[in-house]
Amino acid sequence: MVVILLAVIVGLLALIVVFLANSPLFDEPTALDLSRQELVTALDASPGDPDLLMSLAEVEYELGREQEAFEHAEQAVANAGATPLINMRHAMLLMREGRVAEARSALEAEIALDDSQAEAHFLLGQVLREEGDLEGAIASFERALGLSPTNGDYRLLYADALALAGRDMEATAAYESALAVLPGDERAIQGLARLGVTYVEPTGTVNPHDSGE
Repeated sequence: MVVILLAVIVGLLALIVVFLANSPLFDEPTALDLSRQELVTALDASPGDPDLLMSLAEVEYELGREQEAFEHAEQAVANAGATPLINMRHAMLLMREGRVAEARSALEAEIALDDSQAEAHFLLGQVLREEGDLEGAIASFERALGLSPTNGDYRLLYADALALAGRDMEATAAYESALAVLPGDERAIQGLARLGVTYVEPTGTVNPHDSGE
């Protein structure tokens, strides 16, 4: 009798699981789905708008719809003309796919439109480093830092590129410069350690990463 009851209970539980799995509760659209729907509606009103197309591409990429994402990204680029940031946003998607040569072309196109965008130079530096062009990467990071000198991440990746190029003294100075704006940053401290330099935190420095507990 007990065995029969257990079998009935297991059967009922299985039916409940199947019911819930097919319930509309599990098919509710996510925030990204809703965002995509809103962008599609906006594009119906403004067909070909490059900003809307690129935003749609970015959302679709996050949803795992890569083919549609790149189709819309390419449409955005084709329609962009001199619209800023479109090529750079395209490059960021390409970088996530490991398509570095295409990303470099997109970033070079962005910089040709506007040479004053620090982030475009910073991203180009990353792409050039990935391609093995360390001197080109260093030059791009220097340009980014010239436009945004207090950016700690720019200083950090600049230091990394210098270290990879064997320019140890300059790399040491760059890591220390990064630590000036990112006190206690482990990436910079480890970079110094790889160069044989021990970091000593200045007395009285407040580490923004420290919770204070």
